[in-house]
Amino acid sequence: MNVLELSGVGKRYGGVEVLRDVSLSVRAGSVTALIGPNGAGKSTLANVASGIVRPDSGTVTLGGRDVTRTTTWRRASLGLGRTFQNLELFEGLTVLENVMVGAHAHGLSRRALREAALAALERFSIGHLAQRRVESLSFGEAKLVEPARMLVGRPSVAILDEPAAGLPPASADELAGRIAALSADGLAVLLIEHDVPLVMRLSDHVVVLVGGAVLTEGPPATVREDQRVIDAYLGVEDE
Repeated sequence: MNVLELSGVGKRYGGVEVLRDVSLSVRAGSVTALIGPNGAGKSTLANVASGIVRPDSGTVTLGGRDVTRTTTWRRASLGLGRTFQNLELFEGLTVLENVMVGAHAHGLSRRALREAALAALERFSIGHLAQRRVESLSFGEAKLVEPARMLVGRPSVAILDEPAAGLPPASADELAGRIAALSADGLAVLLIEHDVPLVMRLSDHVVVLVGGAVLTEGPPATVREDQRVIDAYLGVEDE
């Protein structure tokens, strides 16, 4: 089942066409990767999907419901979770308190909210950091707080915007394992990432965005060998 669908999405800023007739879908229990060079429109598309930006054309469907004109909080209540390229954490609060914020829409008791947040932290192996202030964390530790906060919101679809950016290879591999486990549990994942080896290893389907339009899409192995993708984005390895 397609949990998230974008169809014919277009967006302009003044005379600049940032997105042009972009369509993609994300199925339950799978990882769809969105890749492309800087400036391709990937984050704008994520913002359209999550309701931060309204498209000039096209539709956004979440769980079979048209949410093109709905608010971000309404989409969150319908099961859409999101992380961001830049860390969006609440300094002055603990890791646990930051994660508890993610379940505010569910009306849980304080005890149930705390238990849900602790479970999400354990899912990302950072339960031991629960009482630390977020500003005291290393970058790698802080990068795991956002997906834990997203998870406690009980999403059916997760948009992960460059979750591995800035992480050392070992930490990126650990994160990939956690993302794979989430999709195995039935979560629909839209992954925006520049780490191509991670994308090719983790994804079920890859969409390549270049100049605001879909260049091609398909299974990772097919996309990796597409000469147009090599020329526009992947390049050629040094021999």
